[in-house]
Amino acid sequence: MSGKPLRVLIVEDWEPDAALTLRALRAAGYEPDHKRVETREELIDALASETWSVILCDYSLPTLDAPTALAIVRERNKDIPFIIVSGTVGEETAIAAMRGGANDYFLKGRLARLGSSIERELRDAEERRRRREAEAAVAQGRERFRLIVENSSDFVSIVDAEGTVRYQSPTIERVLGHDATAVTGSAFIDLVHPEDRAEVRRVFEEVMASAGSTLASAKPSGAG
Repeated sequence: MSGKPLRVLIVEDWEPDAALTLRALRAAGYEPDHKRVETREELIDALASETWSVILCDYSLPTLDAPTALAIVRERNKDIPFIIVSGTVGEETAIAAMRGGANDYFLKGRLARLGSSIERELRDAEERRRRREAEAAVAQGRERFRLIVENSSDFVSIVDAEGTVRYQSPTIERVLGHDATAVTGSAFIDLVHPEDRAEVRRVFEEVMASAGSTLASAKPSGAG
């Protein structure tokens, strides 16, 4: 039975240690598709040319160390789980590396938890990716809204439940001569012609009352 596919970039200068790590991954149920690099140049090339699920990095190599490798990864906006696998790193050094952005660390002779650590970090990385996509979608929606209202022939006001203007499109400057920034924070009713204020206030109060009753009916049973 084949294991779970895993794209692994191993930053390691000794092949037997890389083989030890791969055995630990297979024992944890993964089927690693891997590449081993030793130098800064090889790491940069691997990051640029391929996509990786996780990076497993020895702490100290002849021409590269884990903090430098981590900096190279993060400078390229690569949100890839970065785990230190070393035979010599001390606890204080490992903790410092994790404070610097490493996700976990293991001694080469103690890899029993490596698989579960990778599973957790992959799950967290996926959650971060979804959150970034959601934030980007919100930002895109806000930008679309801004373009629509700022290029509309009508002016648009957003008010809260108390009737305070929280957003005012700049079109109001062309329509009524008011400064949009100055209007924000004021009562929207002040923008209405005096003869129409009573009717507009009545409609506003009806809308808010209707919204309140809708929210109340949607409230889960037993909620306080």
